[in-house]
Amino acid sequence: MAALGGTIILCDHVYQANGGKYVIAGTYTTVEVRCPTLRRASHAFNGLGLYTRLRPERLGALACEAHVRDESQPPWTAPLLRCNWEARVTEQNIRLLEFALTAPGFVIQLGDEPGLDESPELTLRYAVELRVDGEVIAATPLDLRFLRTPPLASPAG
Repeated sequence: MAALGGTIILCDHVYQANGGKYVIAGTYTTVEVRCPTLRRASHAFNGLGLYTRLRPERLGALACEAHVRDESQPPWTAPLLRCNWEARVTEQNIRLLEFALTAPGFVIQLGDEPGLDESPELTLRYAVELRVDGEVIAATPLDLRFLRTPPLASPAG
């Protein structure tokens, strides 16, 4: 599968316009979460927008997957999220296949360890991978940066 190439992009919105071109808005690789304490802090991804592009090498069906994987875990650890779809490669689309996907929602939550609040921030690193027939074709980072923000001061009274 050496000739197969691809791209995966995280975005706020992606859709196919009337002329067939894809419109991608709000690309990112880092999400900042501001919270008063890092202990048990969480962030919900309510529909992660993904734009994927493949340059296939053969006609037929391709088993495609998008994985969200925790970079701190070994590669054989199950992904946090897995989206599957089948791409049909024909003579008309063999040069380029594009997909606009919205992944199901998922939540990342920090633990309750007492030492968490000793630091002003904590960054968790994830990878969003595009896989075809089980092989990683493309990946992009997704960093979740939790920032401890001090509570607002009460007005003097």
